[in-house]
Amino acid sequence: MSSEIFMYGSYVTRDCLSSLGEFGFELSRYVARQSVISAMAGVSGRFENMNQISLDSPFQMRSLMGDLNGSLLSELSQVVSNSTYVLMDLIDERGGIWVDDLGRTATNSLELTKSGILNGWEAGRQLIRFGTDQHFALWASSVDKLVLELSSQGIGNRVSIIKTLWAEESIEGDIFPFNDSKLDPGHMNCLYRRYYAYIDDATPFHLLAVPNEQCLTTRRHQWGMAPYHYIPECYEHIAKVVYQRMEILDAEHSK
Repeated sequence: MSSEIFMYGSYVTRDCLSSLGEFGFELSRYVARQSVISAMAGVSGRFENMNQISLDSPFQMRSLMGDLNGSLLSELSQVVSNSTYVLMDLIDERGGIWVDDLGRTATNSLELTKSGILNGWEAGRQLIRFGTDQHFALWASSVDKLVLELSSQGIGNRVSIIKTLWAEESIEGDIFPFNDSKLDPGHMNCLYRRYYAYIDDATPFHLLAVPNEQCLTTRRHQWGMAPYHYIPECYEHIAKVVYQRMEILDAEHSK
């Protein structure tokens, strides 16, 4: 019998789909470009330039509107069942979060920048940068809310958060920077430490740590080299761990 996988996150989670399929998992929904902060803030309200938004693809448009509407929980509620497993990562937190005096939020993503919303966004908006104490406090509070929501749906222990080091080199021997990558992997790995520690220490979520030797990028990745585009062994490891964890949970449930 197949199990449903709900994916919430970036390239790291999405690129596991093929490997997960080999273990019988089927994708129920994919939510991307949405910080936990904006996801738990709910609908942010109307922005001035929303009627003029034009992005390159329907996926980008759905992701942006999902972020502005804090769609994570509503999308999950449409597909959740007792066989649902949630796989997520924290890569989309890297750009920080925009907030304003009206309580509106938006993930600082490429889609948001391209949309033009920032050009007309007044009301005292500010960018809270990833890794700062302010961002971490907002993020941790939002994670606490997410834990309560998922636990109330009976799947609080059916969540894995992927922990990968940002790749500083490729398996072919290339050294950062790769292509147009700008954020230094070593610095980002330092910033992420307390976020992963919080998941591990303060939530029922499973922290799925990928071995460091598998956190390499490759020229052969379909989207090109980047600190969060990994070799196939990385995704295969993630899929295997999720499958093994599902077997344990299902066995406990059937007792």
